[in-house]
Amino acid sequence: MRNEEFTIEGRIVSTQLATFGDTDIIYGSITIEVTRNEHVDVKIDSYTYYESLDVGNHVVVDAARLGSTDILVAKRVLLAPILDSGSVGEEAVATS
Repeated sequence: MRNEEFTIEGRIVSTQLATFGDTDIIYGSITIEVTRNEHVDVKIDSYTYYESLDVGNHVVVDAARLGSTDILVAKRVLLAPILDSGSVGEEAVATS
């Protein structure tokens, strides 16, 4: 059994979310674009803490594998800090 944990940073590009019955608990999945050609699907369940699940938001996701599967389950979905692009030179961004 793998107990891997991951931190994924990127932009939410799609969601498939619904509430369960009459509760406000959200279940489903979000897709994070980590690079232009790489997307990662992450499961959202009743144990996921989130600041936002809106498409277009830049987020940092703490996730873990579901048992011995390849399914990633989000523990936390936090809004990523926005960097002021005017205060950092291109050289610093390219080498970070």
